[in-house]
Amino acid sequence: MIFTSIIYIILMIYARFKDKKDIEKLGVTPLADNNKSDHYYYQILVFTGQRTNAGTDSKVYFVLSGNNDQTHIRLFSDPHRKLFQRGGINSFIIAVPKSLGLLNYIRIWHDNTGEGSSASWFLKYIIVRDLQTLDKSYFISQQWFAVEKDDGRIERILPIASEAEMQEFSYVLSKKAYHSISDGHLWFSIFSRPPSNKFTRVQRCTCCFVLFFTSMLINIMYYDLSNEADASSETHNGALSIGPFYIAPQQIGIGIMVELFTLIPSLLIVQFFRRIRPRRQIAPIREALYKMKPSRKTAVFIQLTLYNPSVQLLTAVTLLAECLPTGGIYTTAHFEPINFYTFTSILQLVCTILYIFFIIYFIIIEIRLLFELRLKYFHQFWSIIQLGIIGCSLGSIGVYFWRFQETNRISQLFEQTNGYVYINLQLAVYVNDILTFLLGYCCFFSTIKFIELFRFNRRISLFAETLKSCAEELISFSIMFAIVFISFLNLFYLLFVSKLSSCSSLLTTAQMLFEMTLVKCGASQIVEADAFLGPFCFTLFIFLVVFVCLSLKKLNQSEVQEERDCRMRSQYVDSIDIFSKRIDQLLGAFDKIYVDQQAELLRLKKAGV
Repeated sequence: MIFTSIIYIILMIYARFKDKKDIEKLGVTPLADNNKSDHYYYQILVFTGQRTNAGTDSKVYFVLSGNNDQTHIRLFSDPHRKLFQRGGINSFIIAVPKSLGLLNYIRIWHDNTGEGSSASWFLKYIIVRDLQTLDKSYFISQQWFAVEKDDGRIERILPIASEAEMQEFSYVLSKKAYHSISDGHLWFSIFSRPPSNKFTRVQRCTCCFVLFFTSMLINIMYYDLSNEADASSETHNGALSIGPFYIAPQQIGIGIMVELFTLIPSLLIVQFFRRIRPRRQIAPIREALYKMKPSRKTAVFIQLTLYNPSVQLLTAVTLLAECLPTGGIYTTAHFEPINFYTFTSILQLVCTILYIFFIIYFIIIEIRLLFELRLKYFHQFWSIIQLGIIGCSLGSIGVYFWRFQETNRISQLFEQTNGYVYINLQLAVYVNDILTFLLGYCCFFSTIKFIELFRFNRRISLFAETLKSCAEELISFSIMFAIVFISFLNLFYLLFVSKLSSCSSLLTTAQMLFEMTLVKCGASQIVEADAFLGPFCFTLFIFLVVFVCLSLKKLNQSEVQEERDCRMRSQYVDSIDIFSKRIDQLLGAFDKIYVDQQAELLRLKKAGV
C-alpha cells in the first residue's frame, strides 16, 4: 500500500509538470511574416507523428497554392515556444491579400538544420481552414522528411486529399489508433495525452489509481470466496476445463462481480472529469456590489476599447449605470473615437508648418507693440483678441506633442500585446478633448478678428457701431428677457414634467420654449397634455414673449441713428471706397490748371506780348 501510494505521488508530480508544459503548447500563432495590409486569413493545423524522433528543430517552410493565387515562401515560427514536437499539434494563422480559391496543394520542406535526430521530421497530415467560409482542406503525408530515412527527401508536395483518400484503411487506422491510445486508453494517456484535451494528466492519473484501489478493495472483500473456488477447481468439482486449466463457477462469478463493482465507479469518475468545465469567476464583482454602502449613490462603469484596423481608428467606450437613491437606474453611454494619424497628406503637414511660422511672426509683432505701448497695450480690445489667438495656438501645439507622445505609448503597447490586453484610453481621450477645446477657442477668436480686418467695409463698420451704441439697451433687454424666459421655464417644467417627454428636464424644456419662440413647435402636444392649462400657458407665452421682443425696435432705432452718424463720418469711414474718386478729382484739377495755362499763353501770343 505504501509503495503504491509513493508511485501515485510520483506520477502525480510528473503529470502536473506535463500539464504545465501542455498549456505552453496551446494557442494559435500568427506567422511573423504576415502583412498588416492583408485581410484574408487561413488557419493551418500541423500534426507531428508519434514515432521515435518524429519531432524536429529545423526551420519549416511552405507554399500554399490554390486556383486563384498562391502564397510566397512562408516560415512556420513562434518566438515563445518550441514547434513540431513529437505528437504535437501546432496551429498557425496566415494572412494573404485575397482568397486563394479552391486549394490544390501545399509544398512543404525544412532546411535540415536541427542537431542529430532533431533534424528529421515525421509529418502526419495538415489541415487548412478558411476562416471566412469555414471550409476545411486535408493534406495527408504520413512520411518522413529526412535524408537518412525512407526516400531521403526533405521537400514534398502534398495534394489536397479526396474523400476516397480520407477513407483509406491505412489513414483511418493510423488516425483511430493514435486517438485510442493517446486519449482513449486511460493508462497510456497519462504519457501521451493531446495538449488540447481538457481531461488533464493529473485527472487521468487519479482515475487510474481509483480504479486500481477499487479493484484491490473488491478483491479483499471476495478473498475467502476465492479460496473456496480454488479448492473446488483443484478437486475438479463442477469446474470448466480449458486445456490443462480448470476454472470453477465461483471464480467466474467473483470475476464478474469484481469487474462490475470496479467499472461503474471508475466510469462515473472518468465521465465527470471529461465533462467538467471551468468555473465562471464572477464572485469578486458580486462581493464588491454587496460591499457598497446603500446610503451613498453608487455607479457601475464598463470601459471598452474598440479598434478598426481598416481606418486605423480607436474608440473608447464608457457605459455607466447609476443606481439612484430612489431605486431607479440611470444609464449613459459615451463613445470617443480617436484618430491618432493626423497627417494623411503632405498638404496637411505643409499647412501646419506654415501655421507655426505665422504664429511665431505674430508673437514677434505683439512683443514689439507691448514694449512700445506698455500698459496701454492691454487697454485695447483687439490686443486681447490677438493674445487669445496666440495663447490658444501655443497651447494647441504643446498639447499636440503631448498627444503624439501618448499615441506612441499606446501604439507600442498595442504592438507588444497584439491587442489582447485592455488598453486604457482615458488619458488619450482627455488630451484629445483638450486639443479640441483649444482649437475651438482659437477659431472663435480668429472669427472675431475678422471684424477688425473688415473694419473698412461699410456694413461691418455699421454693425459694430450699432452694437456699441445700443450696448446699454441690449444689456437691459437681455436681463428682462432672461427673467421672463426663466419664469416660463419653471412654469412649463412644473406643470408638464409628468405629461410631456419634452419637459422631462430643464434643458429639454428650455429647448422646447426656444422652438416656440421661433414658432417651430406646435401647440398640439401641449393641448393634448392638458385641455385648459396647455392652451392657456401657450397663449400667455407667445403673447408676452412677442410683446417683450417688440423692445427690439430700440435696436432698429440705434441702427438708424448710427447710419446717420456714419454719413457724417464718411470722410474716414469710407476712405478706401472714395480713394479712387479723390485721385480722379486731383488729376482733374491738375488737368484743368494745365489747360488754363495753355489757353493763357495762346492768348498772350496773339496779343503780341
